Amino acid sequence: MNKKIFDSMEELKDELGYNCKWVNYDFECDKDYLQEYEGEFIWLLGECGTYIMPIAVGHIEKALNHEGYRYSLAQKSTMADSCLAMTHYKFIHFKDDGSYVFITPEKAAELWEKNKEEAVGNFKEKNGFGLPTDRKISVRFSCDWRYVLEQLRYAREHGDDSLMNCLKRSRHCLKLAKDHEMVISSDFCARSFQFADVVNGRVVMNGGIIFHGYPEEGYKQNGSVQLTPSYGWQIHT
Repeated sequence: MNKKIFDSMEELKDELGYNCKWVNYDFECDKDYLQEYEGEFIWLLGECGTYIMPIAVGHIEKALNHEGYRYSLAQKSTMADSCLAMTHYKFIHFKDDGSYVFITPEKAAELWEKNKEEAVGNFKEKNGFGLPTDRKISVRFSCDWRYVLEQLRYAREHGDDSLMNCLKRSRHCLKLAKDHEMVISSDFCARSFQFADVVNGRVVMNGGIIFHGYPEEGYKQNGSVQLTPSYGWQIHT
């Protein structure tokens, strides 16, 4: 990475008065990241920290070789997408030659979309496929289906949709691979469930859909802590 860029970043940080320990720590991390980075990028600079928004076509194209990145890009959940929401930061566009210019978040979004489209086009031309279109996680119940229906009926009798909402949420997690499923099974706690987030055969997260009782039977902690205790079902990880 061009030393001129590091010098410019240091000067900008000082000129804007962003010198707290968090900014300085992030800046050192940014320099480490940029040692292996090539091409243009957008630097986000704020009172509490900094972020690198990688927008170089070559960088995006290389990252597309990873299945998880293709799914993240298709669902607008990359680091770049997160950066675009940080509108209270300064957006500084560093170009290949080391020069820079302050830009608006809207201009940053425009640059990101333009480069992303070009990178995806190049990748598709080389590999014969682009971004995935299947963006819903499959849900599989490994317990007796009658157990599931029993709990849903019990919730319906109490006019409670918390269990159904928890089950629906399992399909709306970020999909990371073609082989990505949520496996739900019964739990040792009464009326509760366990779940495992399984990506390419590997559990990446697990937890429970825990029943916390109803007024007539009393509140049930069932080994899970709620910051605001409430009846019905809640997801715990």
